[in-house]
Amino acid sequence: ARTIADLGEKETINSSDVSEALQYRYLDRDLWRR
Repeated sequence: ARTIADLGEKETINSSDVSEALQYRYLDRDLWRR
């Protein structure tokens, strides 16, 4: 989530940053299961 906030040049992490990070994490898991 920190990296996503950094890409958006934000000082703090908010709930949408965490949500986006979790989406990428789940996407990554699905790709490696195949």
